[in-house]
This record gives sequence, structure tokens and C-alpha cells, in this order.
Amino acid sequence: MFHVRQALFTLVLGASAVTSGCATSTPQGSPAPAFSNAVAAYGAAWASRDVERILALHTDDTEFTLFVDGVETARGRDAVRRQFAWVFETNPTYAGRTVAVHMTADFATIEYLIAMAPQNPFTPGRWRFTPTGDAYDVRAIDMLYFLDGLVRAKHIYLDAEATRANSAAVAALP
Repeated sequence: MFHVRQALFTLVLGASAVTSGCATSTPQGSPAPAFSNAVAAYGAAWASRDVERILALHTDDTEFTLFVDGVETARGRDAVRRQFAWVFETNPTYAGRTVAVHMTADFATIEYLIAMAPQNPFTPGRWRFTPTGDAYDVRAIDMLYFLDGLVRAKHIYLDAEATRANSAAVAALP
């Protein structure tokens, strides 16, 4: 049985480049152009699917939190590198489409859709999903915390129900 906690899990992540036409708000005033550029560069790095390019925009002590039942926060570049590589291995056709961006001076929230087309079973946390092979979208939210223009922490929330509904089987692992 799925609970709210399990509904906020991450099986893929990232945001595409900030594009024209998406809603942008700055509740505490306009961010500096350099920060807006950093957010756009981060989105472009994800769109490139190049893990090293993405990591170059993270601090050395970066943290990545997958809100998945049973997954611990990845701390440091090596642990985060493994998580990001898993994203692209699990969903080889990964692509994000930005819906809205909200920024302050050192924080960004990016709402986006992730194009999913996993072909093999995958296990985020304690859940194992067996895909149907059909493509679908998952709504997601990135919370990015910046320090000196680099990502210090990245938190992802996804609509797990979309993944469950598009799976041939779902199993809880011990």
C-alpha cells in the first residue's frame, strides 16, 4: 500500500534548462543575473545528460536527497555522482521539460515534467518497479540550494503515483 511518504520518492531527477515561456517568479525580489545564469547553466547541464558537467556545478561537499523510502542522502561528489549516473542508467531517454521556475538570491525551485520510458525493472529505495515499456510523464519539483554560485544541495520530489500507475508490477522490498 502506498502512503504519502512513498508518494514523494525519486526515481529520476533533474531539470531542463530554464526556457522562455515558463513561469518565473521571484517572491523576495529579483535574483542577481549571475544567479539566474547559474540556474540556467544547471538546467543545461542536466539536459546534456553529462554527469561530470552536472557535478562541475556542485560544491565539493554537495548533498543530494532522493525522497525515497529507504534511501539515505548522498553526501559528497562521489556519492552524488553515483546517484546521477543511476538516473541516466535507469531512464536512458531521460528528458525534463520546465513548467515554472521560482528564485530568490540563492535558492531555486523548478517545477518540471520528466519524460519516462524505462525498459528494465528499477529499485529506488525499498520499491521495485517493473515498467510496462510505455512512455509517460512524471511531475517533479527540484529544490536547489546554492552557495557561491554552485549547488550545495539538491532535493527532488516526484509524483510516484504516475510511476506506479505505469508499472506492470510494484513490489516492496524488505
